[in-house]
Amino acid sequence: MKRILACIMALAMLLCCGALAESTLNVTGSGTVYVAADRVSASLGISINGEDLGELQNQANEKMNAICRALLDAGLEDSNISTNYLYISPRYDYSGEMERITGYSISNSLTIMTDEIDSIGSYIDAAFAAGANTFDSISFTVKDDSAAQKKALELAVADAQGKAEVIAAAAGRELGGILTISQGSEDDYSYYNSTAGSGMYMREGSEMDGAATTVRAAQIRVNAQVQISYELK
Repeated sequence: MKRILACIMALAMLLCCGALAESTLNVTGSGTVYVAADRVSASLGISINGEDLGELQNQANEKMNAICRALLDAGLEDSNISTNYLYISPRYDYSGEMERITGYSISNSLTIMTDEIDSIGSYIDAAFAAGANTFDSISFTVKDDSAAQKKALELAVADAQGKAEVIAAAAGRELGGILTISQGSEDDYSYYNSTAGSGMYMREGSEMDGAATTVRAAQIRVNAQVQISYELK
């Protein structure tokens, strides 16, 4: 008798689970907000080669100090200049039976940052005029994106709600209340270039000397995602 009751209870649980699964609709919603960038940073520096490491380090220090002075003279705050990376590596000759060091390479990069996006081009020009010969990257950010993130989440919830209503109506069912809701992947934070060349580093003219650097600010794209489970009637 106990075995029969246990079987009946197990069957009832299976039927309940099946009914629950059939009465649930899971949807994913996404929202995107575009905001204007109000901060820009660029990475630039030097790359030099030489045979004597000590002498090469002195040259690198002199060049980087000259670049920093030029940036400060151009109006950039000292707190907005920081080291991005410093690489020192040997160069080898593999032509003989045994490899031997023939010299060294030093790469040193600074990151410069400013809230005055229109000024970043002049800072880049000043750095190259002072001896910089490498340019690694440029990036745009927003100092406070909390409002954009909230708006993106609101749009994501509305998107999920709209999808759920369409699916329920197409299936001949009525949409019930929300059973569960959770935030999806981390908010994506990326650039959106509305025009060709936006957010890119460009030099006008065919030569470095006297050429002006043009930087166009990018828009920031903030994405949000939610997963919502609805009851179906």
